[in-house]
This record gives sequence, structure tokens and C-alpha cells, in this order.
Amino acid sequence: RWTVDTYAHILAGLPAAGEEADRAWEAVPRDLRRHPQLAAIRARAQVAHGDVDTAEEELRQAIATAWDPALIDLYGQLKVADPAQQLK
Repeated sequence: RWTVDTYAHILAGLPAAGEEADRAWEAVPRDLRRHPQLAAIRARAQVAHGDVDTAEEELRQAIATAWDPALIDLYGQLKVADPAQQLK
């Protein structure tokens, strides 16, 4: 649990996008990238940067790995280009 909290703290303190944010995300171990807390931080950063499609894709994958109410709520709030596709 402390590992997730540590990465969450690091990611939350970074700008929403850019090279520094991408490097920090790449430093997160692959098995932790789908953790609900970290996936939510990443998705919010992507949305803030205007990358809703990538946020949608990564959230969908994270939800498939760990069904989490907070991720589902965040997924439902996304303003995607094709809402009908999002419901599938």
C-alpha cells in the first residue's frame, strides 16, 4: 500500500502533461499502473491536458482489471467524441 501512496504523491505533484509527467508515469511499475488510485490520477491529468481519448482507453483497461466505483464514476464523466461507443 505504501508503494501506491508514494507513486500517487509523486504523480499528483507533477504538471498534468508533458515530458516530466510521462517519465514519471513510465517509472510506475506496470502492475501498479492499473491500480484504481493511480489510474484515476493519470486519467485526470490526461483529461486536463485534453487527451480524453487516451484517458478513456486507459480507464477502460483499469476498470477491466479492477472494478472500482471511483474509476467507473470518472469514466462516466468523460466527454468522449462517440458516447455510444463508450457505452459498449
